[in-house]
Amino acid sequence: RNLDKKFSALQKIFTSRKNYSLLVIEMRARKPSTLELINVDLKEGKIGVNGVADNYVSIAEYINNVLNKKFAGGTKGLEEVFTSVSLNSVNMDSSKNSIQFFIVVDFDSTKLK
Repeated sequence: RNLDKKFSALQKIFTSRKNYSLLVIEMRARKPSTLELINVDLKEGKIGVNGVADNYVSIAEYINNVLNKKFAGGTKGLEEVFTSVSLNSVNMDSSKNSIQFFIVVDFDSTKLK
């Protein structure tokens, strides 16, 4: 009897949990090769992303890819997981010839099942 309760509890947890690792996979799939993700901070409904890019165009391309509902290289079923992107900061590091950026991406957690 006790084992059945434990099994039911575990089954409920595994069927209702959100698969947040899919977000990281999707974020990587949408990034151009001239951009690197340094840190990804996940909070309820939002992802903070620090990164480095070769140029400003790479950052714009990444933002457009994240918002693109018809992005071809992503995971099936996650085409509409990202709802908005805010570019919070952009800094040029002339000594390294690169651009550091920070964006906040809003997402729909109901798409993560």
